[in-house]
Amino acid sequence: MPDTKTIFVIDDHETARNLLEGILASAGYDVLTMASASEALERAKNQKPDLIVVDMNMPGMTGWEAAKAFRAMPETSATAILGISAHSTAADHDAAHAAGCNAYVTKPLNPARLLQAVTELLASN
Repeated sequence: MPDTKTIFVIDDHETARNLLEGILASAGYDVLTMASASEALERAKNQKPDLIVVDMNMPGMTGWEAAKAFRAMPETSATAILGISAHSTAADHDAAHAAGCNAYVTKPLNPARLLQAVTELLASN
């Protein structure tokens, strides 16, 4: 992949971060993992990601709050955001989109579905 895309992965669970990193890195992406949304917001000031993958249910700042914060930052206001969560109702999908997520994938993660969403978001951004 000549123009390697940088993806921020934000999840408070180390196992989930490692799984996401493995799937995305094996597809050729440059993956930076963070355990909290506040850490990701701070890093985004200096290193603009091409895509943000965020767990919606984290302690402290939730993924919903993080998506809104990323949308409010000039550095990431137009960056694609993929929300991930075990919550799979239509209301959960609607809430993620209302918060600023471009797409929403439910857990347990299907690697093929995750990569399809990532590919689509990066192609449209």
